[in-house]
Amino acid sequence: MRNLLIFIMISILAGVCACSEDPADSIIEPPEPTIEEFEASVIANCHILKEALEAFMEDNDGGRPEDVCGDTNRVGLTLIDYLPDGQFLENPFTGERTEPVDTIATEPGQTGFYSIHEWATPGFYYINGFGERHVIVELSNREELEQKVIENCFLVREAVMRFALLNGGVYPDNVGVDTTPEGYTVTALLPGGELVENPFTLCHQEPFDGTAVFVGNTGYVPLVFGGNVGYTITGVGAEMAVMIFTADSDPRCTFISIYDERLYCSGDCCF
Repeated sequence: MRNLLIFIMISILAGVCACSEDPADSIIEPPEPTIEEFEASVIANCHILKEALEAFMEDNDGGRPEDVCGDTNRVGLTLIDYLPDGQFLENPFTGERTEPVDTIATEPGQTGFYSIHEWATPGFYYINGFGERHVIVELSNREELEQKVIENCFLVREAVMRFALLNGGVYPDNVGVDTTPEGYTVTALLPGGELVENPFTLCHQEPFDGTAVFVGNTGYVPLVFGGNVGYTITGVGAEMAVMIFTADSDPRCTFISIYDERLYCSGDCCF
């Protein structure tokens, strides 16, 4: 009996001691996020911003804002309104809601929205994210827009060839004045009978008479050799004066090059 009482008292004392311990002493603090986790958050922010920007542009006839919280689209919303909860994103390195910034990201954790004002290209956007020491992600719609330039070049080529077919094999001097016997200009033979849209500027202004030079341009030049016997069609992408499309045709040879790679060739110039 005595031994039982001793055992009970020891048990009670042990319980009292256990209860008297500070609960905070037994809590394990979560580990600090790693640089890799911070940078993963930066990448996620860039993709969230891209989705928000594309939604803004969809509601704005394709036009992007020039700043993140000042410009509104056709439904009265800013770019920030399209972000989660309509607020800035958190910079994972600082813990503050400061993203995106209206420039190229250059500081840890920044998400940059770069609006290229001097190009006057509202259809083009560029987003980047800065990690601990350098840019770790870049997002843009450059490839998508350049593919549309290439599509424009093929549309112009088809219209020019149709013009020649209707005009006894003679190609036009220009796209908007010369006509076939039926009264068709090259422009009239394009879809909808009008100039096609420059995907970077969002203006229906293509093609130009001459070699393409400016961003998003499609250019037409007749090949003159005792008459208009052929054509050169050129297309420029996101970099001014840098050709991404060339189609050349004369009675001896026809070739098409995209991004400096010859994809089609027929006639004497093939090698």
